[in-house]
Amino acid sequence: MKIYTGSDQARELGPTVVAIGTFDGVHIGHQALLRRTVETARACGMPAAAVTFDRHPMEVVDPRRAPTLLTLVEDKQELLRALGLDALLILSFDERLRSLAPGRFVEAVLVQSLGARHVFVGEGFRFGRGGTGDTQSLEVCGRDWGFEVHVESLVVMAGEPVSSSRIRTAILAGDVEAAAALLGRNYTLRGTVEHGEGIG
Repeated sequence: MKIYTGSDQARELGPTVVAIGTFDGVHIGHQALLRRTVETARACGMPAAAVTFDRHPMEVVDPRRAPTLLTLVEDKQELLRALGLDALLILSFDERLRSLAPGRFVEAVLVQSLGARHVFVGEGFRFGRGGTGDTQSLEVCGRDWGFEVHVESLVVMAGEPVSSSRIRTAILAGDVEAAAALLGRNYTLRGTVEHGEGIG
């Protein structure tokens, strides 16, 4: 898996099938979305790429509410590699990226850098300045720029959607079995998980 830390570097990939997300924890919901990304890429004969960030976006948007990450960037890389991705673009989530209008983000990252032909996101995905972009606006961009958008339904376990915040809650409660079920693997403590605002 090639790792890119600048969007210009990723242009060498050519047309791609792309998944976008924070992917904190790379839990079973993320895994389902990423496997679909890889399957589609293989069927199309294109590289499978993921776009993620060097930190949780809330660390820039509202640091007081930023959750503690379940996975360090290095761990996330290894988990994504194991799922069969060919490339990972890690964007620096700074004020410049935060301020990009949704359409500009799509043009700069998905179109110009990655040449996206298929884009996979989770249900409820938001992007761009102030989170004003959503799956519907992404689909409009797809029609304009020539890529197909795939919105994957959230994975549900025990009647509730699987999410990173649910895993944090389980860990804080000492319920390592629940956390492992949601992650699809045992949770390895690499730091201290602190109380957050249930975001992510």
